[in-house]
Amino acid sequence: MTVDISQVTLDVIDAIKENKSVSFKYGGHDNIRVIKPQGFYGDFTGFEGTDENTEEKEFRRFGLNRVSEWLGAENICVVHIEPIAFTFHPTWSEVKQRLQELIDFEDLEYGVEIVNDENYRETDGTTAEEL
Repeated sequence: MTVDISQVTLDVIDAIKENKSVSFKYGGHDNIRVIKPQGFYGDFTGFEGTDENTEEKEFRRFGLNRVSEWLGAENICVVHIEPIAFTFHPTWSEVKQRLQELIDFEDLEYGVEIVNDENYRETDGTTAEEL
């Protein structure tokens, strides 16, 4: 697979400006790297940043010529899940339990929508009474 180095460079610049991470495969490895880039090194030979998949958020460098597959910058998305019917007002714990049952039995219908709103804030749905 050919990687468009120009697109990689633009995505890294955007990720730095927006404080986002980028995802890609590197070298001959199959695992997906998730890096929060901080800058370039050399004459745009590669980029450097923190590895978001490590507990210590290790600082690493990646040569552009060794990126084997580019997945791009992170996007915030909203996952719409099929309606779940309850005959009562459920607690957040009951909703999580029902969702887990649907996931375990692979019987979950969903859709994904990319959010372009910079003011979007993620939440885990926890209510004040459950804190």
